[in-house]
Amino acid sequence: MLSQKIYSQKYAFTLAEALLTLVILGVVAALTVPGLKKHTDRQTLATQLKNGYSTLNKSLDYAYALDDSIDISKIGGDVFFTTHMMPNMNIATSCNESNMSKCIAGDATGLPFTAKNAVVLTGGFTIANNGFDFLIDSNGTNEPNQFDVDIYQYKLSQESIAPESSEDSSADDSSDDGDKNNSNSTGTWSFIPVGKARDIMDNGWKITHF
Repeated sequence: MLSQKIYSQKYAFTLAEALLTLVILGVVAALTVPGLKKHTDRQTLATQLKNGYSTLNKSLDYAYALDDSIDISKIGGDVFFTTHMMPNMNIATSCNESNMSKCIAGDATGLPFTAKNAVVLTGGFTIANNGFDFLIDSNGTNEPNQFDVDIYQYKLSQESIAPESSEDSSADDSSDDGDKNNSNSTGTWSFIPVGKARDIMDNGWKITHF
């Protein structure tokens, strides 16, 4: 009998093929990773911004729950913030004009006003004010420290901030936190989002402008 030889054929990548595969994977990663990081960063900033906005409104509610005779228009936004709102916040750091860089980074750009008072909350975000104008810095003194990127403006006002559309999902999100019109003893006082801050709220707390 003739013996039969069975040959097993093995397949493997050549060095050139392996290198080509690695190059392709590197190109794909270079194209997708920055986009994924940017998306994650925007989600984090939006979440912190919503927490800050909720804190503003809850502090407003608590202040009136303790003393419903407060007349904000007479005492002014600075006094109302420091005397009636700050005691209702979980504060990690408190700042005034002499040490503001501990709450708002000194290299912050594009700010619409100079803050007089500010607090860094235990949640990691900053709330600052000057009169009836307020800022929320979503990530405290961390970069990029740019207005309408991680810092947004709000105004304490008696103006209405009803949602533009009843179909807007942001109405459901914000109503749970008292983000829209205050229906308690605060009357018509509320924090009005200004510019891009309003766009983010109307987009269901999603940042899409950068």
